[in-house]
Amino acid sequence: MYGVKGKGLPFFFAVLLAVWSLLFYSGCDDAYWGAAEVEAPPNNLPDIIIMSPLDGEIFTEGESITFSTSVYDVDEGAIMDNCKVWTSSIDGEIGRGAFFSRDDLSVGVHVITLTARDSEGDTASVSVRITINPVSGS
Repeated sequence: MYGVKGKGLPFFFAVLLAVWSLLFYSGCDDAYWGAAEVEAPPNNLPDIIIMSPLDGEIFTEGESITFSTSVYDVDEGAIMDNCKVWTSSIDGEIGRGAFFSRDDLSVGVHVITLTARDSEGDTASVSVRITINPVSGS
C-alpha cells in the first residue's frame, strides 16, 4: 500500500479531505463560510489644538500675532500644512499651516477658525475669539 509507514487509513482520509477541501472550497464562498460583510472602519476626524492665540486674548492694532496649532489624525498621523486653513470672521482666510504670524488684522472682535482636512476630505474645525483694539489716540 502507498503512503507513509505507520499512518495507515486515517492518514489517507485526512489527506483526501484536505485535497477535497482545497478543490471545492477554495476562496471565501459565502455558502461555505457564511455570509459576512466587512465594512471599512469609520474615518476619524483630525484632532485640533490651537496653541495660540488663546481664546479671549486682546491685541492692539499692528501687533504681531502668532498662530500655532497641533493637528493630528488617528488614521494618518500628521496633517499636511496646506490642509490647515485659518480664517477670520472679519478678514477671511489669514493663513495656512501649523505656524505663522500676522500684524495686519482689522480692528474688531474676530472669530478665528482653524479647519483641518484629512486625506479622505473630512474636516474638523476649532475656533477662538480674539479682539484687536485700535492704537490709543487714533
